[in-house]
Order: sequence, then structure tokens, then C-alpha cells
Amino acid sequence: EYKKGNIPYSHLIEIPDVIGGYYKGLFTSFEYKVPFAYLSFDIVSQISDNSRFVLELPSLLLLFEFSNKSGYNPKIKPIVSNVLYEYIKYKKTFLNYHISFPFYEAIRFGSIYRFSEDVSEDIQLRMQALIAWIEANCQIVSNEEALAMEETRSNDSELSRLFQHTISFLMRKDADYVLISDEAYYSRIIQTLPTISSEIFSCSSINDNS
Repeated sequence: EYKKGNIPYSHLIEIPDVIGGYYKGLFTSFEYKVPFAYLSFDIVSQISDNSRFVLELPSLLLLFEFSNKSGYNPKIKPIVSNVLYEYIKYKKTFLNYHISFPFYEAIRFGSIYRFSEDVSEDIQLRMQALIAWIEANCQIVSNEEALAMEETRSNDSELSRLFQHTISFLMRKDADYVLISDEAYYSRIIQTLPTISSEIFSCSSINDNS
């Protein structure tokens, strides 16, 4: 069902191992589906000087790992919700005491930069570096509207909560918000929301603001 685009990749992840699950999907031989439309540079023409770019968790991980390998840092700082930022800091502590087998698999066999030959140490150094990368290269923004909505939806899963906080930025009217996402499912069910892939965001035409 995932390969058909009928469910998002997040449905394949076992909570509470959300970050490890995304690392396995993004950086091992698993086929993470990116919709062809996202690869069209025609989408760039829809971006205005007032556009603000919003990262979800998997696109954040992709840009972070791309930076580790290439030295890339975005010239335009994308938004990371404060809830996602705090969640990553919490997960860093969580991973001190829990083994993440998908994370282990991604580091051991995936095509990513190694922080240490010891996998457990690598995970801790990687999470620390991810937090520092967010602080240096992103805008950490709180969304009061999403926080207010959350009070009425306390039973939502971790993934639903993170996604709601990200998507809620696109409902705001104070700027032209654009979601950075590589999830094929979202492009099918939310066709009206402006979305580009992490690959397109990282291209020079956007980051030069031209």
C-alpha cells in the first residue's frame, strides 16, 4: 500500500522509534517514494519573495545528512516547529537508554556520514549534531494556533502531533508558507498545499533567492 501511494511512510514506523524508523527508510536500501512532480523545477516559479519554507521531520533529516556529506547549509533558513525541535532533544535523551535497531541498521549499512565507528556513540553524536544544525541553520518557531488545537486532541500519536504542527504553518496568512516534503502520499491527498522536495529546496536557484 505504501508503494502504491495509499499510505504515508509514517504508517510503517513503530512508535516510539520514530527517528530510527525514518533513518532506515531514508538511508538504507528501502525505497522511499518521492513523487515525480516534486522533481519538476516548474514548481520553483510558484515561489515568491514572501515565501517561507517549513521542514517536516524526514526532510529535516535529509538536509542534515546532505550537509554532513557535502558541507551544504541553506542560505534561506527554513522553519522548524518548536514542537519538532523539542521532540528531537527529548529523543536524544531517550536514545541514551534504548536500542534503536532501525537506527543501528541505517548507520551500520546506510550511505551516511559516520560520526563514530561505535554505533551507540555515533547515534549520540549524530543527535547532538542534528540539534546544533537546527539551531544554526533553521528558524525555530512556535505556532500558537497549533498549540491551542492540541489541547483538544490529546490522544493523537507522536507522528500526528508533529505533522499537525508542521502543516498548521501552511494555514497561516502572514506569509506564503511552502512545505518541504519528500512524502508521495501528501502530494496526493493535499494537492492544494504548496510543496517542494528537499532536493529542489537545496538547489541554488532558491537559496540564491533568484
